[in-house]
Amino acid sequence: MTIQMDDSHIVSITQIKEFLKLNNSIQFKSVSKKERNQWLEQVIIRLRYFKLRKKDKTLVKKYIMRITGLSDSQLTRLIARKKKFGKIWFKSTRRHCFPKKYTPKDVARLIEKNN
Repeated sequence: MTIQMDDSHIVSITQIKEFLKLNNSIQFKSVSKKERNQWLEQVIIRLRYFKLRKKDKTLVKKYIMRITGLSDSQLTRLIARKKKFGKIWFKSTRRHCFPKKYTPKDVARLIEKNN
């Protein structure tokens, strides 16, 4: 079952404080990392995160951590990426791959010889 949450009505720090006072067992899960990052960007922009005082930034981070399930360090990295580059994207790492020993032509020849 998919439930869509609209949190656009939360626009102030006092509303976030009230939300955080609620039961701690509330947790949401995004469908994909891309959607989570888009939502995170919207929240940062909507709440003007970079213009807030440190105390208020802490509340916003707790709010985001409660909803997304991210750890403090993960969230700090994503926010730093938003501040440095202006956008949050999914950073994929390329793993080392050994060079292919056989080309597709070689594989076709092996199939022919084995049949």
